[in-house]
Amino acid sequence: GLVPDKFMYTCWIAGLCKQGNLVDAFKLKTKMVQEGLELDLLTYTTLVYGLASKGLMVEARQVFDEMLRSGISPDSAVFDLLVRAYQKEGDMAAASDLLLDMHTRGLATAVRDADCSKECDNEVSCT
Repeated sequence: GLVPDKFMYTCWIAGLCKQGNLVDAFKLKTKMVQEGLELDLLTYTTLVYGLASKGLMVEARQVFDEMLRSGISPDSAVFDLLVRAYQKEGDMAAASDLLLDMHTRGLATAVRDADCSKECDNEVSCT
């Protein structure tokens, strides 16, 4: 029979996240790991998106941190996703910290200056 690969699992996880079915999405993540498949940037970004879209920012950050620990370098898409989610939740300090981290890594952001709150006291992240 057909043996699912990393791409197939990531597609299934994305579909589950879009439906808001995070429990099954994370079951598939676990199954991927058990089958010896390494998660990649797209898989992690998909999971972060699923969590952030539900306002589960602590969990989203945990997945982001797991990605970093696994040696995967984040791109501007996952940073922008998290920054916007933190802004939506009103956590401007976390958004500012991520913008600074992006700047340090030399990544450009799609987050406009107007998106940055007046509460943001870090000039680097607000420019």
